[in-house]
Amino acid sequence: MEGRPQYGTRRDANQAEICEDLRRLGFAVFDVSGQADLGFDLLVCGYHRGAYRPVGLAVEVKTACGRLTRREREVREDLVGRFGEGAPIMVARMTEDVVGWFEAVAARTEVLTTMGGEGEGLAMGGEGEGLAMGGEGEAVGS
Repeated sequence: MEGRPQYGTRRDANQAEICEDLRRLGFAVFDVSGQADLGFDLLVCGYHRGAYRPVGLAVEVKTACGRLTRREREVREDLVGRFGEGAPIMVARMTEDVVGWFEAVAARTEVLTTMGGEGEGLAMGGEGEGLAMGGEGEAVGS
């Protein structure tokens, strides 16, 4: 049947912890792992203050020794083909992998910004420069 995955949709053992950590840090996390044909498990969103826009990242969660399925590889290759190596898709084995991607986006944008100043970087509910996720939660990289 067309559109039905040829593989299971079981969640990786570390997925719940990663989702919980990211939400605690203020990221919006959408679990789409039940839709195996998408080729990733999570859609993680933050907000880039300097560019005044949301930033989204497709995340495939894997354990330390987990490997990508054929469909996951196809989706990654498609996005990298469209957007280059900075494509908004990654494999995460721990929360820090995702936070690191958002920090790198903030750093690249700050380098490309000709007029610096307050409000640069990625943030959710905080103020200042850099990546500050969560107004009440913990700040990361600030």
